[in-house]
Amino acid sequence: MPLWFTDRRDFRSPNKLSDGAEKTIWGAEQEAWCTRTVKEGTATWKVLGSRTPLIDPDRARKHDNHRNSAWLQANAPENFLVGGGDRHWQYHSVHPAAGGQEFSVGPASDSHASETADADNAYHRFHRVKGGLLCVEVGAAAGKGALTFPLRGVDRGNGYEAKRTQPA
Repeated sequence: MPLWFTDRRDFRSPNKLSDGAEKTIWGAEQEAWCTRTVKEGTATWKVLGSRTPLIDPDRARKHDNHRNSAWLQANAPENFLVGGGDRHWQYHSVHPAAGGQEFSVGPASDSHASETADADNAYHRFHRVKGGLLCVEVGAAAGKGALTFPLRGVDRGNGYEAKRTQPA
């Protein structure tokens, strides 16, 4: 299973630049690399580890991530999964148009959980304003490969779990 890790801060356009097609958080070279390798990859699952979100809806005043991006719709296949942080809540989101999925770890403590966008049923399969852990478990179910994404609370107890099974 290939993993992609992108740098989401060092190559970004200046934050004061007007939003538009020329503004990027990845930088042109890194975006081209990610686009090419995700499209060329033949793995069952493609997982991106990201410091900032691609899918989860955010507060209206936030514009420093790729949320709801055209990149996701144009380039991410259905088996594209994102695990990330830089959020003050935990969630599992599915992009309604592109189908990509994103899981957020949330903060390390409940006391730092705050400032969430409201749960959005068009995206969220799980939404919790709490801290905790995101795990990825690789295994098998019914004779097929499986990935499980448990979102755990700060006490390490499961709060939510999503399982993806290898297509036939």
